[in-house]
Amino acid sequence: MKKRLFALATAVVMTLSMGMTTMAAPSPVVDDTPNEEVRGKFAESATAVIDGKVVQLDFTFNEYNLRQETTAAQLEQLEYYLVSDLETKHIRAKELFEKVMGDKQEEVISNDYFGLSLPEGYTMPAEGVDVTINAPYAGKGIYTYYIFHCKEDGTWEYIPTAEGNGTLSGRFTSFSPVFIMRVPKAVAPSGNTETPSTGNTETIKPATVGNTAVASTQNVASATSKTTAPKTGDFTGIYVAGMLVVLSVAGIVVYIKKEKVVR
Repeated sequence: MKKRLFALATAVVMTLSMGMTTMAAPSPVVDDTPNEEVRGKFAESATAVIDGKVVQLDFTFNEYNLRQETTAAQLEQLEYYLVSDLETKHIRAKELFEKVMGDKQEEVISNDYFGLSLPEGYTMPAEGVDVTINAPYAGKGIYTYYIFHCKEDGTWEYIPTAEGNGTLSGRFTSFSPVFIMRVPKAVAPSGNTETPSTGNTETIKPATVGNTAVASTQNVASATSKTTAPKTGDFTGIYVAGMLVVLSVAGIVVYIKKEKVVR
């Protein structure tokens, strides 16, 4: 009898071990370093003047990482405007430009996107900060560029933009996702009638830049906050194990009673 009880107890222990909670793997981290295909073609860094000092801002280049840093409202905007289909992307870029600028431009294109944030230890002054974005495509005399900023509530604002030789500048009062829109100077709202040069092969930043295998799973960002809570595990196995334990104990009790009756 003791051997049979020991066998039942062993079965219970094995059942419980099968029901142990397994921890989910952490979310994949995408290297934010631009790959060779896009390096040097898009903005990769930015600085701000804070208390009279030039400060290097935290810069997010990769779309996948950018989505992890957004609020729910900002994430909704990114998912709408950063699409892989170029035709759809251009149509929505025109919608955004008209919504923000009040001017319909058929030739507008979303040229670049990235995230900006203050480094640790700094706070945003009430009056804002002057930011200089290192944008290698700027200052070539072909396009007029516009800095669009998506605020925490998901609304967009135009940051009055000064264009230099390889730089775009503007004053920010908060940081979050940034889009760089471009319009050929021949049709820019400023009235500049310069004709864009022919044969221009300047590219636009793709919607899944960097590690495309990971970036294709875009919707893993938290929909409620700027941080994604780690998954603590799957408890389904515990419930099943508990039911099996109850049945095992009931079996032991019935077995003991039968043994007593036999004796």
